[in-house]
Amino acid sequence: MRKPFIFVLTAFVMPQTAWTENNNKLCHIANAGFFIENNGNGVFIDTVIDQGLKGYVQPSKPLLAKIEKGLEPFNNIKLVLITHYHADHFDPVSTLRHLRHNPDTQYIMPPQAYEMIKKAGITDHETTRIHTPLPDMDGKHQTFEIANIKTDVYRISHGANRPIENLGYKVTFPDLSSIFHPGDMSTTKEQLNSVGLKVLPVDYLLLPFWSGLNKDTKSIVDSGWKSKHTIPMHFQEENSEWMQQYGGPLGVQKAARAAWDNAVSLTGEMTCLPL
Repeated sequence: MRKPFIFVLTAFVMPQTAWTENNNKLCHIANAGFFIENNGNGVFIDTVIDQGLKGYVQPSKPLLAKIEKGLEPFNNIKLVLITHYHADHFDPVSTLRHLRHNPDTQYIMPPQAYEMIKKAGITDHETTRIHTPLPDMDGKHQTFEIANIKTDVYRISHGANRPIENLGYKVTFPDLSSIFHPGDMSTTKEQLNSVGLKVLPVDYLLLPFWSGLNKDTKSIVDSGWKSKHTIPMHFQEENSEWMQQYGGPLGVQKAARAAWDNAVSLTGEMTCLPL
């Protein structure tokens, strides 16, 4: 990653809350992983991870056991979304364990991730619950309707000359509340606009932290979405050298949130916001 510079804006940061019994909530699991519950139906995005990737937080073992086995509060997951195959977003073995414990769940993932879960030993019958869309890099999004949850799937670049299939998801619930997760986005205004991401309205935009650290990447985000709330995410755990210009990992978090006047702080395992 190039070392970015930032210009600081005043951020409005909503308070984090502990997990509650409220039926509609958005909860951070780890890194770029989230759990969403709406009217009793649950969605995971980049959540089912055992091995993970060095430098990035992954679910604790007790929480992962509940996730994989479908224990409360994860006993009604209707949809698991996977943005791309990198180990800090997707674990094929852990995902296969989840699939076998949760027979009513369906999965959306790019073909590269699907090939990995095939190698992990998924059966032909089990594959019937997996959807593998891959919209063109400059083409129309694809839409799925599962358990009254509408999911629009967009192809978003992971970076120039990188053959990584990265999917962005807009999830819309029956009450019309919406959440967008762009995966590991590293793209341009032109690419976003070409797939239909042009000031797209959304309630909560889950945004990789680096997207707000300089004016160029921030303008790309502004061209693609019009969000009510922006949640910076995917913070690194390790204290890398480039972070010292911000005062370390906590300084990076502060700078990433300061870039957005509608910023929401949502970090920590099973820290939730009511929706």
